[in-house]
Amino acid sequence: MTISYLIYTSTSNSFFSLEELSLLWEKANSNNLKTGITGLLLYQEGIFMQMLEGDLDNILTLYDKIQVDSRHNCAPQPIIGEIPKRFFPNWSMGFKQIELGHDLPNLNVFLNYIDSLFIQYDKDKVDEILNFIFSYSKWSA
Repeated sequence: MTISYLIYTSTSNSFFSLEELSLLWEKANSNNLKTGITGLLLYQEGIFMQMLEGDLDNILTLYDKIQVDSRHNCAPQPIIGEIPKRFFPNWSMGFKQIELGHDLPNLNVFLNYIDSLFIQYDKDKVDEILNFIFSYSKWSA
């Protein structure tokens, strides 16, 4: 059995405070538990990158809601695919705020690197993105 995933990036209209990020995580965590969605949300200075995994219909329904959220603007095309097993089976929604100077990869640099992927599919770049996201799974949510 394969698991579907969706990866998207977005830019917030303003920087989120720690309290706003906490409320966002709590709501996502609660909602995803109900629909069997797991994943990871990364945030750095107004940039979000999220991977959702689970049933494709549930993921697409959630992504439709995410796209109309007025607090941010989604990149035009998400990456959708299948993986043999979940990257984040224990996280209804893992979350990591990446601070500048932190030893984790810089999200902004990485997003600039993969920007073209959201326009044209490239299997090698998708694998790089999945490896990048998976590297965060070793950090607690």
